[in-house]
Amino acid sequence: MNKSLLRSKMRAGLHRFLIRLGIDTRKRRPDRIVLETIVFPELQRNPELQTILFVGCAWYTLHYPSLFPGKKFLTLELDPAQARYGALCHRVGSCEELESHFSRGQFDCIVLNGVFGFGVNTPDALDRTVRGIHHALRPGGLLVFGWCDL
Repeated sequence: MNKSLLRSKMRAGLHRFLIRLGIDTRKRRPDRIVLETIVFPELQRNPELQTILFVGCAWYTLHYPSLFPGKKFLTLELDPAQARYGALCHRVGSCEELESHFSRGQFDCIVLNGVFGFGVNTPDALDRTVRGIHHALRPGGLLVFGWCDL
């Protein structure tokens, strides 16, 4: 096992342990604060949003599935090493290939935060991602699009 993968596994184990102890391990950047304290509670309260896809996983998203009790929360991440930070229902893959991973209209809500410019980097990639969102999001569904303005 390479050093990077070992460090990643150790970090995931540590975060799970700290979360069980009630210790806050969240990433406290402004975009994550807005997402976790404003956007996510609104998604949780909305009874029309039962099936949610969150795109992108890292150590600071480990607790996201627990913020949606009673909902079906799925995650998608391109990097297999980051899958350990995803939901129990997790797929390894690209948001450019949503059509090959999910059924038409499968989701009530899709959340993409910090994906554009950090993985989806070209006009063609953006086009494939938008087409995939159109495929996987039910008619009248909600797209939450977070842009990292650096």
